[in-house]
Amino acid sequence: MTRIVRRLAETLAVLVVLAIAVFAIGRLVPGDPLAQLATQPGLGATELAQLRVALALDTSVWTQASAWVTGLAAGDLGVSLISGQPVGPEIMRRLPASVELALMGMMVALLLALPLALVAARSPGGLADHIARALAAFWGAVPTFLSGL
Repeated sequence: MTRIVRRLAETLAVLVVLAIAVFAIGRLVPGDPLAQLATQPGLGATELAQLRVALALDTSVWTQASAWVTGLAAGDLGVSLISGQPVGPEIMRRLPASVELALMGMMVALLLALPLALVAARSPGGLADHIARALAAFWGAVPTFLSGL
């Protein structure tokens, strides 16, 4: 039982560190988060100032981080600045296509890797083994979403 509790505590610590790292990376990116929106027609300085207050970008970094982590813990991923829709449903809408691409890529890799591994295992250090290693290195470098297509 103590092992389970320890693992849960470790997992929670990793999630907290990961959340802090994601927030920090988002803040270290150069430029203003609203700079992209400033180029859209119909958005003046007043609208951008109101949006800055609505997104709490006028508060300290610590306040922003605290609010972000609290919202994240509650399952609130925020609102997309592009579509104006909540991010959670946007991710869920696109998730099936991503899963399909990943599964198809893994299936292709498995269908190619299994016979290739059997041939390579018959002659360790031979020509088939070297070819299998080269192909494995190549396919290992190809992103799953590309091989899934």
